[in-house]
Amino acid sequence: MAAVYPGSIRSFTTKANTVDTIDASHPNLLQDEVTAIESILGVNPNISTTGSGGYTNVATSWNNVSSRLANIENGITADVHTQYLKLSGGGVILSTGTTTVPLVVRGIASQSANLQEWKNSAGTTVAAISITGEVLATGATQLLDNLAVVSWVFG
Repeated sequence: MAAVYPGSIRSFTTKANTVDTIDASHPNLLQDEVTAIESILGVNPNISTTGSGGYTNVATSWNNVSSRLANIENGITADVHTQYLKLSGGGVILSTGTTTVPLVVRGIASQSANLQEWKNSAGTTVAAISITGEVLATGATQLLDNLAVVSWVFG
């Protein structure tokens, strides 16, 4: 008899010693199901294969879970997910049209922290946009569109 997995999950009846007669088909069914599970998982699905192949964003079915995981890893390491900003930097926010705002930063109700901060390599805030829209900057007076802004010092 053929395995039913992955199309469904086979039900087994519990056998009792000295009560039920064990037939060769009983362990054979188990073997068929284990083989089906192993075929779907693939060889070594617990080992990363990152960088060992290409990425596809059009496939919706793979031969096994191992191949599907490898595709996901290759997509992440190949950085084909351009709709996300990278935590390591280098991300670009590009508008999709002339009337589209490329980035909106929106605080929550009762927001008290700055909406945005720029920090130097030591982690010190050197400029910020406050919740009220004020431009806050350390150091000398900054010129923004011919408007002199008095510097703010963070403490």
